[in-house]
Amino acid sequence: MFSYKANKDFIDVNIKESFAGDLRQACRKQLLSDDNKDVWDLSFYDAMKNEAVSKSQPVQEVLIDYKNKLLRKALPSIMYTERSGHQELTLWGLNPTVTGENGDVAQVLGINFGRDANRAYSTNELQCYRSTYGLSINDLPTLSEKGGDYFEAYKKSLDEMQEMLLKASNEVHVENALVLTPHLNKTWHSKLPMVSEQAQKEEAASFYEGFWLALAYGKVKLNKEGNFQKEIETTTSTGRKSHVLGDIVYDGEPVDKLDVVHLLDALKHDLDFSGRIVPAAKEKFEAELKKLVNYVDTTVFKGLTKKRRELNAVDMVIGYNEDGGSDAKTTNELISALELIAAQMAANKNIKRSGKKEQEAMYRICKGFYDSATRTQGKEETFAAWVEYFSTMKGEKDTAAKKTAKSKTGTKKTTKSKAAKEE
Repeated sequence: MFSYKANKDFIDVNIKESFAGDLRQACRKQLLSDDNKDVWDLSFYDAMKNEAVSKSQPVQEVLIDYKNKLLRKALPSIMYTERSGHQELTLWGLNPTVTGENGDVAQVLGINFGRDANRAYSTNELQCYRSTYGLSINDLPTLSEKGGDYFEAYKKSLDEMQEMLLKASNEVHVENALVLTPHLNKTWHSKLPMVSEQAQKEEAASFYEGFWLALAYGKVKLNKEGNFQKEIETTTSTGRKSHVLGDIVYDGEPVDKLDVVHLLDALKHDLDFSGRIVPAAKEKFEAELKKLVNYVDTTVFKGLTKKRRELNAVDMVIGYNEDGGSDAKTTNELISALELIAAQMAANKNIKRSGKKEQEAMYRICKGFYDSATRTQGKEETFAAWVEYFSTMKGEKDTAAKKTAKSKTGTKKTTKSKAAKEE
């Protein structure tokens, strides 16, 4: 009697497939028996020797061919520029019995390649591991913000999304449209830092220049309580825009007049400051430069040399540098931004100057910044590079020479007077 329960495993079995499967298993068992071990259990070197015989080639040539193939396959997947300083590590993984019996293997792999000889490796395999160390983001051209494939693709997708949304919203200006980005948060592409070191430096320089200009044009101020405030743009129900002052807040608290560290930290993450106030301040500065006659009369120079030390540029840098939460990099970036502003003033198109005279004009403006500061402690140390250059300027040399001559004259007179008394 046929029992479905007892024969259910065989009801759907295909006789042809079953026969083929059994045959393959039997053949495999026979082939892999110890009697045929010399056929299937070859070391990689013995297999290469067999191949060399079949090709009528020296075994070393076959070994070199496989070595090169493995080196290509093991290449790191990331592309980078060729530059000194990179370190490449190549390791060969193999069973030591293979190299012990065959000197050709060690000779072909070379003494310059690290060899990881361990009995845990199968004698049938030769493994290759390659890696590159010491790379920086600047060595990866695909990620570069200047023509890199990945960055250009990212920028293109942003532009296309903005353009699409612009058409949908019928906005005249892109900045007024609701910007859609590939990020979860639409503001991330403005907040996230640049990838490469050079782009980060340029971004920092732009921010600190914008900070000084915003301070000079009164976009950043102090209120009666001594807290920092910035200009805030508001829009009425009728669409009319107006500007009011609002507290600059860090960690939920208004930023105090002496807390330059947290003032900068707060403004770095303020999209309204970087996206609206800074560009407007730079545009205003460019317009002022076109009409420049005397840098002393510019709003920027007056704004950065205020008597109140909490709003004086050089005093603020000194104050920042003395704060326990400061860092030397930011101090240098603040000073560099002041130099950049001074350089733009010195490059006055209405006055023809050579390169050297333009540099001296820049440092004269920097000296104007420097002399306006009321802080004395830490001043020379913080602006040591400026002080060193000031000492080489013609006017400063003359002043120093006069002081020295006057001092010597005074000494001679005193000596003569003493001599007369002695007589």
